[in-house]
Amino acid sequence: MKKISEILSHLKNYPEFKKFNTYSLIVKFIDVLPLKLKKGVKFAYIKNQTLYFVLTHPVYKMEFEYNKADIKSLLKNFKIANVEDIGFFVTNIIEKKEEQEKPIIFYK
Repeated sequence: MKKISEILSHLKNYPEFKKFNTYSLIVKFIDVLPLKLKKGVKFAYIKNQTLYFVLTHPVYKMEFEYNKADIKSLLKNFKIANVEDIGFFVTNIIEKKEEQEKPIIFYK
Protein backbone atom coordinates (compact mmCIF):
# COMPACT_ATOMS: atom_id res chain seq x y z
CA MET A 1 0.00 0.00 0.00
CA LYS A 2 1.35 3.42 -0.96
CA LYS A 3 1.74 6.24 1.47
CA ILE A 4 -0.21 9.43 0.94
CA SER A 5 2.98 11.43 0.40
CA GLU A 6 3.95 9.15 -2.50
CA ILE A 7 0.53 9.56 -4.08
CA LEU A 8 0.61 13.35 -3.73
CA SER A 9 4.12 13.63 -5.17
CA HIS A 10 3.04 11.48 -8.10
CA LEU A 11 -0.05 13.64 -8.71
CA LYS A 12 2.00 16.85 -8.59
CA ASN A 13 3.90 15.73 -11.70
CA TYR A 14 0.77 15.88 -13.86
CA PRO A 15 0.45 18.97 -16.08
CA GLU A 16 -3.05 19.64 -14.74
CA PHE A 17 -1.48 20.66 -11.41
CA LYS A 18 0.92 23.22 -12.88
CA LYS A 19 -0.73 26.12 -11.04
CA PHE A 20 -0.55 24.23 -7.76
CA ASN A 21 3.16 23.59 -8.28
CA THR A 22 3.74 27.26 -9.09
CA TYR A 23 1.84 28.32 -5.99
CA SER A 24 3.87 25.96 -3.80
CA LEU A 25 7.09 27.40 -5.25
CA ILE A 26 5.87 30.93 -4.47
CA VAL A 27 5.12 29.92 -0.87
CA LYS A 28 8.59 28.39 -0.54
CA PHE A 29 10.11 31.55 -2.00
CA ILE A 30 8.28 33.71 0.54
CA ASP A 31 9.59 31.46 3.32
CA VAL A 32 13.16 32.01 2.10
CA LEU A 33 12.85 35.80 2.31
CA PRO A 34 14.37 37.52 5.35
CA LEU A 35 12.08 37.78 8.34
CA LYS A 36 11.67 41.57 8.08
CA LEU A 37 10.32 41.14 4.52
CA LYS A 38 8.38 37.92 5.07
CA LYS A 39 6.21 39.48 7.78
CA GLY A 40 4.88 42.11 5.39
CA VAL A 41 3.76 39.77 2.58
CA LYS A 42 0.04 39.11 2.47
CA PHE A 43 0.22 36.89 -0.63
CA ALA A 44 1.93 36.73 -4.02
CA TYR A 45 0.90 35.83 -7.56
CA ILE A 46 2.31 35.72 -11.09
CA LYS A 47 0.94 37.75 -13.99
CA ASN A 48 2.62 38.39 -17.35
CA GLN A 49 5.98 36.96 -16.22
CA THR A 50 6.06 39.24 -13.19
CA LEU A 51 5.89 38.07 -9.59
CA TYR A 52 3.70 40.48 -7.62
CA PHE A 53 3.82 40.71 -3.84
CA VAL A 54 0.77 42.13 -2.08
CA LEU A 55 1.98 43.83 1.07
CA THR A 56 0.21 44.76 4.26
CA HIS A 57 1.72 48.19 4.97
CA PRO A 58 3.48 50.99 3.02
CA VAL A 59 6.59 50.60 5.19
CA TYR A 60 7.08 47.10 3.80
CA LYS A 61 6.87 48.51 0.29
CA MET A 62 9.82 50.77 1.07
CA GLU A 63 11.75 47.79 2.44
CA PHE A 64 11.02 45.77 -0.70
CA GLU A 65 12.18 48.67 -2.90
CA TYR A 66 15.38 48.90 -0.90
CA ASN A 67 16.05 45.13 -1.14
CA LYS A 68 14.84 44.62 -4.73
CA ALA A 69 18.25 43.48 -6.01
CA ASP A 70 18.57 40.88 -3.25
CA ILE A 71 15.09 39.54 -3.97
CA LYS A 72 15.86 39.25 -7.68
CA SER A 73 19.04 37.31 -6.93
CA LEU A 74 17.04 34.89 -4.75
CA LEU A 75 14.47 34.60 -7.52
CA LYS A 76 17.09 33.41 -10.01
CA ASN A 77 17.73 30.35 -7.82
CA PHE A 78 14.06 29.35 -7.72
CA LYS A 79 13.18 29.48 -11.45
CA ILE A 80 9.47 30.08 -10.91
CA ALA A 81 7.47 29.83 -14.17
CA ASN A 82 9.58 32.16 -16.37
CA VAL A 83 9.40 35.05 -13.93
CA GLU A 84 11.58 37.90 -15.16
CA ASP A 85 10.57 40.80 -12.94
CA ILE A 86 9.09 41.50 -9.53
CA GLY A 87 6.57 44.06 -8.41
CA PHE A 88 4.95 44.94 -5.12
CA PHE A 89 2.09 47.06 -3.94
CA VAL A 90 0.07 47.67 -0.81
CA THR A 91 -3.48 46.47 -0.74
CA ASN A 92 -6.11 49.09 -0.04
CA ILE A 93 -8.51 46.70 1.64
CA ILE A 94 -8.39 46.95 5.40
CA GLU A 95 -8.98 43.71 7.21
CA LYS A 96 -11.38 44.12 10.05
CA LYS A 97 -11.21 41.65 12.85
CA GLU A 98 -14.68 40.93 14.06
CA GLU A 99 -15.01 40.36 17.73
CA GLN A 100 -17.15 37.46 18.72
CA GLU A 101 -20.05 38.54 20.78
CA LYS A 102 -20.12 37.00 24.20
CA PRO A 103 -23.37 35.21 24.85
CA ILE A 104 -25.55 36.96 27.37
CA ILE A 105 -26.33 34.63 30.21
CA PHE A 106 -29.58 35.20 32.02
CA TYR A 107 -29.96 33.82 35.51
CA LYS A 108 -33.25 32.87 37.08
